[in-house]
Amino acid sequence: MTTKLTTLDLAKELAKVGNDDFNDRLQTLIGVVSSDIMQYCRRDFVKLARTEYFDAPDQQFDRGVKIWVKETPIDLSATFEIRYNRYRDWSDTTPLENIANQPDLYTVDVDKGLIILHLNTWKAPRSIQVTYTGGYDLDGDLLASPIDLSYACAAQVAFEFDREINNEIGRTDEKAKGADAKVLASAIGGFSPEAMKRLKGYKKLLVGRHG
Repeated sequence: MTTKLTTLDLAKELAKVGNDDFNDRLQTLIGVVSSDIMQYCRRDFVKLARTEYFDAPDQQFDRGVKIWVKETPIDLSATFEIRYNRYRDWSDTTPLENIANQPDLYTVDVDKGLIILHLNTWKAPRSIQVTYTGGYDLDGDLLASPIDLSYACAAQVAFEFDREINNEIGRTDEKAKGADAKVLASAIGGFSPEAMKRLKGYKKLLVGRHG
């Protein structure tokens, strides 16, 4: 089942489709574009329990060790654990210290997925394991996406649909010789500017190891 990041109604509105003749095609495009967005953002957006592993930098302890988990928002009402050791090793015999029950030792930004560990150099972690629940709720195959993420997906669907209807990858008519040509050229092989400007804030860095 493909997770869909936007609704058919919004895709039809942006594609300026006033009937149901293209519903099946638009639904297919919603699935394809949703997958492209997830790949670009390096995340699946779905609310799930997750365990991720991080190597702490050697010198960062004066301002706290900062790590970013893959999915947001973090649900602190679910299981939340921060374990660490002082070695770069995650064997089954490695002793782990859980500090999730010591809130004075860390802060969490649930929307950004940022965790800052406030540990002194004597307790400096080298390997960190975070168990948490993060992401957005899923209703069937439709994600409860934030408005801007849903709009970005629908805008890209409308863009792709327009190109299909016009049977083109880039326009060669007189209109395309103006500013519109620049918009189309920047989207060849990627996202339209309308979608891209809303997606940048959702793209995750390649950090940690995700289990």
